[in-house]
Amino acid sequence: MIRRIALAALLALLFWIANRGAYRGFFSGDDLDNLAWTRPVPGAVFAKALLSPVYTANNFRPTGHGLYHLWSHWFGTNFPPYVATIQALHLLNALLLFLLLRRAGLEEWPALAGTLFWTFHMALFGAFWRPMYVFDVLCGLFTLGALLAWSSPRWPRAGWLISFLCFWLAMKSKEHAVLLPLVLLAWEWSLGRRRWKPLIPFFAAALAIGLQGVFANKGAGEDYRLHFSPSSLISTLWRYAPYLWFIALPAAIRSNPLPRPAGWGGWFCAILLLPLLALPVRVYPVYLYVPLMGLSVVAATMAAALPRRWMAAAVVLWLGVNFAWMRELRRAELTVAGSNRAYWCQLRDAPSLADPEIYVYDGYPEGLDWWGISGAIRVATGKLSAPMAAIQTEGLLARVGNRNVMQLTWNEDRRELHTVVRSTSNPELPMLDMRQFVPFWQLGEGWYKQESNYRWTKPKAWATLRKPAGASRFLLRVNIGPDYIRAVGHSRVRVLLDGAELGQAGFDRQGWQSLTWPVVPSPAATVKVEIEVTPPFRPGPSDPRELGVAVGALGFPDTPR
Repeated sequence: MIRRIALAALLALLFWIANRGAYRGFFSGDDLDNLAWTRPVPGAVFAKALLSPVYTANNFRPTGHGLYHLWSHWFGTNFPPYVATIQALHLLNALLLFLLLRRAGLEEWPALAGTLFWTFHMALFGAFWRPMYVFDVLCGLFTLGALLAWSSPRWPRAGWLISFLCFWLAMKSKEHAVLLPLVLLAWEWSLGRRRWKPLIPFFAAALAIGLQGVFANKGAGEDYRLHFSPSSLISTLWRYAPYLWFIALPAAIRSNPLPRPAGWGGWFCAILLLPLLALPVRVYPVYLYVPLMGLSVVAATMAAALPRRWMAAAVVLWLGVNFAWMRELRRAELTVAGSNRAYWCQLRDAPSLADPEIYVYDGYPEGLDWWGISGAIRVATGKLSAPMAAIQTEGLLARVGNRNVMQLTWNEDRRELHTVVRSTSNPELPMLDMRQFVPFWQLGEGWYKQESNYRWTKPKAWATLRKPAGASRFLLRVNIGPDYIRAVGHSRVRVLLDGAELGQAGFDRQGWQSLTWPVVPSPAATVKVEIEVTPPFRPGPSDPRELGVAVGALGFPDTPR
């Protein structure tokens, strides 16, 4: 017993050493949104939702969201305790998985090999680095609890009740657990006593929740809408295939008959994978958290067929490959986390953050998006809502009107957030330099968000500028990229000033290019500048926008002497 405890402690230490970088991470946009809305919700709401047989169509998952409620009250925005929680739950799941593999009839060392296969699998990287995947971790916890309780030979009646409760909680954690009764049935058929009557309540509950989910899904957004067409299922399966190829290997070990634990593990994986295949828009490796538990049974069965030394060599090789994989994932994760943390810290310290009625965002870190910005504002200010609008929103000026508005401009290169509250005391700028702050109220229709040191236009765009008294020339600086030249070949830009043509220019080579046109000196005034670009640039299937030209600066560069 002491040897087993020492081995378990050693493996937990190895896991922590490999993933200690997660404590230097930061919240994602989903995390901040969940913290913002779960904190003010009374705890009784989560308890009621746990007991309710009604499916919630807005992805309300009371186990995970209830944990966010507790996190927000206990830890606030102190990130390390969140990581400690999900990593502790992951290691608890590893222990339960080991016990399940032993329950399936596998010896200790093959069961350990199968557990290590799953615990360190980098497809699950997000589950022990990002709190936002706690829903998958909890689903795995309750799935394992249901399987262990169901297969318990000592307390069949109590085991049945505990198994059903765990199954219920698994469904309340992640929707694909609705198919868990089929996994239990596969256990009975492959490894159990072929009982099926005790499973009737499981199937009844799954059918009730599942049918509600299917009917409610008709009104879901594109990201969460189920697609059952053969082409969609095959396409999604193909994208998950790199993480699932292991499932085909048992046949190469023993062709006839297939080892029973491996057969059950294959069914376990396939059954809980099926709902994921119907979501082609949301394909993330970490969603395989529970299906890969079934695949670990296959891995353990394979390990049992190998000599001990070959098994040890295979485990060491597997750990080495995943450690190398993890280093790449870690680098990208910490880069995103650094930007998210910088945005949060500067936003939290922004003066008058709670005063505006609406917030206009101009760019954001990769890991936040608009709901993350909204969540960050609500967490920082305690406001129940933070209306948001992107700077490229059609009719933005009309939508904002005369309301108190704050503009949030993010520069990813410098990791700087510039916040400005619109005020009549802020004069209009004569020059809009995309490397600096650009007031949204000077950008009319046809502009996209800030990208590094330039901003794309649509084929037609306009802006207002303050033309200083005596200004003698107008500058337009653009960035012509290689993809633009390959797709368009030659483009033409036409510039108008208060409706009168100022000049035209063509572009047929890549690189930064500056154009200037003379203007007639006149008294100071506010002018409207229009940009027309032909032909339009369409980047490709991954970017459906119709673009004009990438503008680095435009306006009147000279001040009168």
